Amino acid sequence: MLTLGINYSQMHDSAACIVRDGELLFAVAEERISRVKHDAGFPKNAIQACLDFAGVQAGQLDEVCFGWQTAGPVYRHDLKCYVTGKMPLTYLSGLNSTLHFLSMWHQESGAKKFAQQFGATKAKMRFVDHHLAHAISAFAYSGFEEAAVVVMDGRGAWEATTIWHGRNGRLDLVLMIPFPDSMESDGASALREAGRGFVSLHRFEVSAVSDSHKTTGRQRRDTIRPDDGPARACARRGERDRRQAQKYCVRGTGRM
Repeated sequence: MLTLGINYSQMHDSAACIVRDGELLFAVAEERISRVKHDAGFPKNAIQACLDFAGVQAGQLDEVCFGWQTAGPVYRHDLKCYVTGKMPLTYLSGLNSTLHFLSMWHQESGAKKFAQQFGATKAKMRFVDHHLAHAISAFAYSGFEEAAVVVMDGRGAWEATTIWHGRNGRLDLVLMIPFPDSMESDGASALREAGRGFVSLHRFEVSAVSDSHKTTGRQRRDTIRPDDGPARACARRGERDRRQAQKYCVRGTGRM
């Protein structure tokens, strides 16, 4: 079984990998070849690098798996959030959602783009839920027989945070917090207050470069509360909801 994995959403950091009979052979982000930081374009260079490394042609693939749902569910969730007031509906936000949907729909969520770039293939096209793709990539290579898997993302199609139970090579969904209630987006707001300025979509290396002396927001004691009991971290929503000042808190119990 020869499987090509593709991350492509026109949002950020397109990439590809290739797997043979469950063994990861090669993986690369498009930006490493195109030299465009956070390259969000279709990862044709990354795909070709994967095929070249494995010594195969696109026609020899058994599966092509995209790490996102198809365009429809993403757009439907955006519309639901606009209607229910969970996201502010403006001319620009509505236009961006619609244009993104039309672009991905026209490309058949990447499948048509793949055929245009690499020719016809008998490979089965599969679209994996975005958070499930994150969870699989963590659990499959963790070495654990059983584990709790937590995915905290800006967004999937409709997910913001998910918790999974991994056991015996299987992942079962335990909890899902829907977008736009995203802790990852709250983290962006917190980093802006910490003097980070522009914040990219992935924020794991910011602590070393943060200008803590320029902090203009709340003091750390207002954000992290080292109580005698479980640690508690609170983050306010993004700029759009600052007036409401709604809080989201996560308690750590030290237990799985």
